[in-house]
Amino acid sequence: MTKRKRWKLGELLLRLGLIDAEQLNAGLTYQKLERAHDEDAPLGEFFTKHRIVSPKVVSTLLAYQEKHAEKKEYKISGLDDQRVLGAIDSLTARQHGIFPIVLKESPEEAWLYLAMRDPEDRSLIEDIEFRSGYFVKPVKADDESLTRAIERYYPSN
Repeated sequence: MTKRKRWKLGELLLRLGLIDAEQLNAGLTYQKLERAHDEDAPLGEFFTKHRIVSPKVVSTLLAYQEKHAEKKEYKISGLDDQRVLGAIDSLTARQHGIFPIVLKESPEEAWLYLAMRDPEDRSLIEDIEFRSGYFVKPVKADDESLTRAIERYYPSN
C-alpha cells in the first residue's frame, strides 16, 4: 500500500479552487503572527472570519481530513481515476454546475464529494445519488472554479 500525502486545510481549499494563493498566503501570515504571540490560530477560523469560505465548507473539509487521517491514505482529488469523472456525465456537469472531486469507498459504502454551485439542492443531490449509485457529499464552490474545472475535464465537442 502506498502512503499518500496528507493534505492540509489550506492546500485542500486551494486545490478545490475555493481560495487563491494570495488568500492562502494571507491566512498563513495571520497564523504565523498569532502563533508568535502564543495565540491559537486555526487557519479555518481566519477564512470564515473574513468570509472567504463558509464555516460549513471548513467543517466538511476538517471532518474529511480527520476521517482519513486514521487510514493515512487518501486523496483529495481523485481525478486521476476515471471512475470519479465518469460518475457525472458532461451534460449533467454543465447543466447543473457540478463537478466530482473525490470518490471515497469502503466495503460498506461509497461517497462522491461533489463541488456544486448550490449544495442545498436536495433534488439534484438525490438525482445524482440515484444515477451514480454513490452517496453525495456536496461542497460549495464558486462559479469561476466550477466553470474552469468543467471546461478542463469535460471539454465540449
